[in-house]
Amino acid sequence: VQVDWAVQAALLMPYLLVIGVPYKYYTIVCLCGPISGLIAQPYMGVFSDHCHSRFGRRRPFIFGSVLLIVFGFMLMGNATHLGELLSGGKAQRGGAMAAAIIGLWIIDMANNWLAGPCRALVADIAPTGQQRLGNALMAVWSSIGSVIGFVMCAIPWTHFLPNIESPHCRMQCADLRVVAVICAICLLVTSFVTIYTTHEEPLMADSEHSPQGERSPLGLIRKIFSTLFNMPPALARVCAFQFFSWWSWFHHTLFIAVWVGKVVNQGNGGA
Repeated sequence: VQVDWAVQAALLMPYLLVIGVPYKYYTIVCLCGPISGLIAQPYMGVFSDHCHSRFGRRRPFIFGSVLLIVFGFMLMGNATHLGELLSGGKAQRGGAMAAAIIGLWIIDMANNWLAGPCRALVADIAPTGQQRLGNALMAVWSSIGSVIGFVMCAIPWTHFLPNIESPHCRMQCADLRVVAVICAICLLVTSFVTIYTTHEEPLMADSEHSPQGERSPLGLIRKIFSTLFNMPPALARVCAFQFFSWWSWFHHTLFIAVWVGKVVNQGNGGA
């Protein structure tokens, strides 16, 4: 999952500019990620808490989210080819941009849907004495995944596979197609291993462990915002720190690759 996030930051967002998304609309297009995180993550958490599937509370959401991410990668990686199905230069360009934007939105939303159940799965299956170790292992593997993802994006895949280029899909587009396929395969394999080897106890409707609390969407929103203004001061300071650190992180994610390309390298893709 973290490889997927790294690829999204390094390749997917700058790719929008390559296929013709106007720079002034770049950040507006990328707003889907934060908005889906604000809305989708709490809902997915609540829905999975109350899920009575015989496969467990977390695994159905993990499996469904992974399938959506794979679909989004395939849609974005083949955006230019989908645009070619339309006749006319403007239509082709518009079709490619639409496919890429929809693919990015699907990846963004599914990534946010995936985050909560993955973290909750560790809390559900690890005994109390291993909770800290479980969270530490997740943090370590997330960091390793980020490194692998960015390194994978730096590899000139078209040098090794020149046949994947076409008149409508040059170097950066072709590299993205290769990376998208690798990400999809890795996600499918690792999620299958997780789902197959993890043994969740299904939540029964009359179980004493059934979570209590708000389940309706509007009620959940009211509860979140009322909590924001009634939390202990120490927790409020932690939340303020989280707010500003994520604020800076999204600025970095959105602009760093474009800034290096446009300002540092003066638009020279071979620099």
